[in-house]
Amino acid sequence: MVSVDEAVDILLEKVNIERIIEEKNIKDIYGYIVAEDIVSDINIPPFDRSPYDGYCFCADENKKRYEVVQTIYAGDIGGKIESGECAAIMTGAAIPDGADTVIKKEDVKYIDGFIEFECDIKKGQNIVLCGEDVSKGEKILAKGDIVDSGSIGVLAYAGIEKIKVFKRLSATIINTGSEVINPGNKYENGKIYNAGGYILYSKLKSYRADVSDIVLCEDDIEKISDTIEKNMISSDIVITTGGVSVGDKDFMPEVIEKTGAKIIFRNVDIRPGGLCIAAVKNNKLIMCLSGNPTAAVSVFDSVISEFLNVTSGKGKKKKTQAIFKGRFDKNSKRDRYINGYAYIDDTKLYVRANDDCSRKARMFSGIKSNCTIRIKSGTKPVDGDIVDIIPFPEFI
Repeated sequence: MVSVDEAVDILLEKVNIERIIEEKNIKDIYGYIVAEDIVSDINIPPFDRSPYDGYCFCADENKKRYEVVQTIYAGDIGGKIESGECAAIMTGAAIPDGADTVIKKEDVKYIDGFIEFECDIKKGQNIVLCGEDVSKGEKILAKGDIVDSGSIGVLAYAGIEKIKVFKRLSATIINTGSEVINPGNKYENGKIYNAGGYILYSKLKSYRADVSDIVLCEDDIEKISDTIEKNMISSDIVITTGGVSVGDKDFMPEVIEKTGAKIIFRNVDIRPGGLCIAAVKNNKLIMCLSGNPTAAVSVFDSVISEFLNVTSGKGKKKKTQAIFKGRFDKNSKRDRYINGYAYIDDTKLYVRANDDCSRKARMFSGIKSNCTIRIKSGTKPVDGDIVDIIPFPEFI
C-alpha cells in the first residue's frame, strides 16, 4: 500500500506516455493545452483607433467649434487633419495624422458642416492606443495554459491561424462484472446500472482526454484480459472497474499477469477506494479501480487526475486550501477524500462537505460538488479549520 503522493510519483516515474505535439487551427483548439509560449508578432490594436462613433481633431482648449472635412469608416485611412478641422469617425476606425482626441457623437451639435460642443475635453481622450491591449513581442499564452474562448479571440486578433498544442491522451473504460448493464437497457433483477463507467468517462473528459468507449465485460479472466489488450492498442490509458477486492471473482491480479503488464503498486492508503492496482505495459497505464463508483472516483480525484495533468502537459496542480464550514464527525485512520462544494465569500475560499459518510451508498453527494476535500487521518474538522481540497477542472 502506498500514499497518494507516492502513487502519483510512481505513475509519473514508471508510465512514460509519449507527449505528442501537434499543430492545429485555432478554431479547433478549445480546451487543448498549449505546447509552447505564444507571442504576438503585431501590436493589438495595430493602430490608434476610436472606440466610439464621434469626431476626431487636434484638441485646443480654446476651441469649441471645428469644421468637418471628411468621414472615416472602419478600414479606411483618413487624410491629415489640420488645425480647426475634424473628421467624423466611426467605431474601430484608425485615427488620422494630425488628430489626437475623439469626442462622442452624442456630445456635439452638428450645424452646417461644423461641430460645436460645450463640454470640457482632454487631449488624448477616447483613443485606444496602438499596442494598448497587446504589444508586439508580448506573450499571449504560456506553455501549459489551457485554451479557452478568450485565448482564441486574442490569437485571432493577433492574426495567428495555428499553434502547437499537446495531443490529447486517449483512454478506454472497461467495466467488469456480469451484473453491470448500461443505461438505456431494461432493468433486470440483480443487475445494476453502470454509474461508475459514466462518471469516469466524464472525469476523463474534464481532464481533456479522448475516451474511445465504455466497454462492459463479464466476469471472465480470458475475456477481460483480451479486452484490455485489444484496447491498449489504441489507448494510452485503460481504466477498469471491479475485481480488485478479495471476493471469488475478484481476479484482476490474474488478469494483469495474463496481459503481460507489470504491476507498479497495489492499493492506496485512503478511504474510500484504497483497493486498486496500477500496472504498465509498453509505457501505457492500466488502472484497475473498485467496482464501487464512489471508491473509484476517490482514487481518480486523488491520484489519476494529477497523473493526467502532468502527462497531458498541464503540469502539477498547485496545492489549494480552503476554510472548512460546518463539521465532520467521522474519524478515520486513513486520509479520507469526500465530495465538497467550494465557494468564494469576501475574497476568501470556503468549502463545505456534501458527504457526511454516514451512509454506505453516497452517489448522490456528487451532485453540485465542485471539489474533493481531503480529511486528514485522525482529524474531525470543524467550522473555521483549514483543509486541503482538489478543485474539479470546471471550478478552476
